[in-house]
Amino acid sequence: MNKKQEFIENFKSEVNLVIEKISTEEKIDTLLEQLKSLIDDFVKNIQRQKFINKILPAVLACQEKHKIRASVTLAQAILESGWGRASIGNNIFGIKASKKWTGKVKTVVTHEYINGKKVTMSDNFRDYDSIEDSIYDHAKLLLLPRYKPVLEAPDWLRACQALQKCGYSTSPVYAKSLGSLIQQYELFRYDTN
Repeated sequence: MNKKQEFIENFKSEVNLVIEKISTEEKIDTLLEQLKSLIDDFVKNIQRQKFINKILPAVLACQEKHKIRASVTLAQAILESGWGRASIGNNIFGIKASKKWTGKVKTVVTHEYINGKKVTMSDNFRDYDSIEDSIYDHAKLLLLPRYKPVLEAPDWLRACQALQKCGYSTSPVYAKSLGSLIQQYELFRYDTN
């Protein structure tokens, strides 16, 4: 049984448990809320998998060509874009536009951690013609000498830690957040290296 079939079977079992519990009118409202919650979770999981499926071909191409772990790239895209719902144009990694950047730019309000404090500020971010362009540019960024420890990390956990140490994000919990996503959604299953 594949993951999709397993998920559907688990969902059916949960729904059947809820239906079996409906024995009195006073429980119906509570059980309907539980059923609504199950359906909401089901829809969220479908939307999440659709996002992964959308970006996976380009992520896997970068993994094959540049040895950048798919799990880490997927986790970064999920974290930085809120599963694709909060991307800056087609920039799903929150890559900023330096003065050297010659492509399109979007200025948005963002949060940075400065001296341990969360600060709200406006900043310029790269924008791309497509999400695939964002993924390929992200790979080029990680190929810079600054991120060499990320590529040399022996596993996804140490790659996440290296990203934080190399300064990819100012968040003090960046590596932990990436690791949680990789574990929760078993993103490591996409790694080939």
